[in-house]
Amino acid sequence: MNKFLFITSCLFLLACAGDDETRDEGLVLEDIIIENVLFEYTKNLSNNTDRFRYEFRFTNPNSVTVEGTPIITYRPEPGGLDTTPLFNTLHPCISLSPGETCTVEYDENGPIVGMVEEVVLVELDYRIRE
Repeated sequence: MNKFLFITSCLFLLACAGDDETRDEGLVLEDIIIENVLFEYTKNLSNNTDRFRYEFRFTNPNSVTVEGTPIITYRPEPGGLDTTPLFNTLHPCISLSPGETCTVEYDENGPIVGMVEEVVLVELDYRIRE
């Protein structure tokens, strides 16, 4: 009886492992579709304020859920440092279901600080977690 249970358990485990391998085998993910909807920096010298805003859309064209991170890097010019906002694990763009689109938006308006003439988009990407 013990041999029967052992053999049955082994067959069950092998069958389960085979299912997982078949699902993962040959699965090639397409890149996330990225749309740069808006990226704008403006100065209003009459009231000494500036406004920086952007909107990006990320769409999963795959038939499976994809997990990853939006990468948005920008630099104030002249001579500024690259800035990349961090996204926590609760951000809606971290996990995208098949066909799902998420949007990252930012809009800041405030007093002019420093000598920024423009803000340049350095990188816009979506890194899929393997």
